Amino acid sequence: MRSIRLALLALLIGVSESALAQMELKFGHVGEPGSLFDSSANEFAKRANAKLGDKARVVVFGSSQLGGDKEMLQKLKLGTLDFALPSTVMSSEADLFGLFEMPYLVKDRAHMARIEREIFWPKLEPAAEAKGLKILAVWENGYRHITNSKRPIVKPADLQGIKLRVPHESLAKLHPADIAEIVEELSINEGVALLETMDDETAAEALEEVAPEKQVSLLQEMESARAADILEEMDPDDAADVLGDMSEEKQQELLGAMQPAERGEVRELLGYPEDTAGGIMTTEYLAVPVSFTVAQTMERLRAAAPEVDVINYIYVVADMQAEELLGVVSLRRLIVASPQTPIRQLMNDDPVTLHVDDGQEHAARVIAKYNLVAAPVVDARNRLQGIVTVDDAIDIILPTAWKKRLPRVFA
Repeated sequence: MRSIRLALLALLIGVSESALAQMELKFGHVGEPGSLFDSSANEFAKRANAKLGDKARVVVFGSSQLGGDKEMLQKLKLGTLDFALPSTVMSSEADLFGLFEMPYLVKDRAHMARIEREIFWPKLEPAAEAKGLKILAVWENGYRHITNSKRPIVKPADLQGIKLRVPHESLAKLHPADIAEIVEELSINEGVALLETMDDETAAEALEEVAPEKQVSLLQEMESARAADILEEMDPDDAADVLGDMSEEKQQELLGAMQPAERGEVRELLGYPEDTAGGIMTTEYLAVPVSFTVAQTMERLRAAAPEVDVINYIYVVADMQAEELLGVVSLRRLIVASPQTPIRQLMNDDPVTLHVDDGQEHAARVIAKYNLVAAPVVDARNRLQGIVTVDDAIDIILPTAWKKRLPRVFA
């Protein structure tokens, strides 16, 4: 069976003002005579020379005469080479190009056209130009045959039981949202296999970007220990959301496999109705006692920042046990204040708050009305329970199709 593999290999030109002033424009590639590299380069030269006339002439140097791919990219930047036809080496210039190092990524030419239109030109081309490389065109690198050590592949059924290798090192370079898009296109078993190649943190970040119903299916197909490890790396509110969509039996199984600290946070969130502020809040926030100074708060901030997504606000509480909310300090006010200033003097002692039982639509409206990055959530005794972020508000207000068009505020 012949599987279409359209390699996204870009024709590049070094950004050099003197390039066109040269009589001979050098075009390098690594392909041997008769290869698709060679044929494509010669066709480009033929068309370019017809338009250039007497102004300049493109001369092709194949078979790595001007060096390997990496060497040619360097020469493009230095202006000693005018054109090159690189292969997967582009990921060494911009990580996003690692996407095209994965085999069998492209289903057909229509799919390739969509990738070029929606991903390549809007995202990858600017990344290359930022590195001093100007992309002129995208070309097709032909077909790749599926080969294996078990049996001939002549029809789709022959693929049953055979795993395709994917270079997960390249996947790890992608943004979690890009990995999620790939997972969305795969079957559940294929998605699980892909996530298994990643470390827990990368898999968790990617899974948070996947549609909720598929999140559930993927985690349920994994070994419980692995699924629990990924849930521990997810934001507590996201972990609670996905567990809340599982059966009680599976939910308890995965909770039981989680570490006590993470399990406790998620259990607490599962106790709130999912359509309330308590049900959508996260328990990852930064709080300090009212007795702290700016210097002490900054020290706490530096220690907690790796584990807390939202550090725009620091919540001031009476003490760290009861966590009665007294006020809020913005990060900006904290940074410009004198180190010895008591935090009490900086805080807003009448912050906008949400109650754990408030409806999620109300929470979203409050965040939008007051233009907040996050809003604290308190119980009946004004004790801080968590925060609702603007991301949570967007999840409530916007339909899924629109959410995918917007960047996440916290990534």
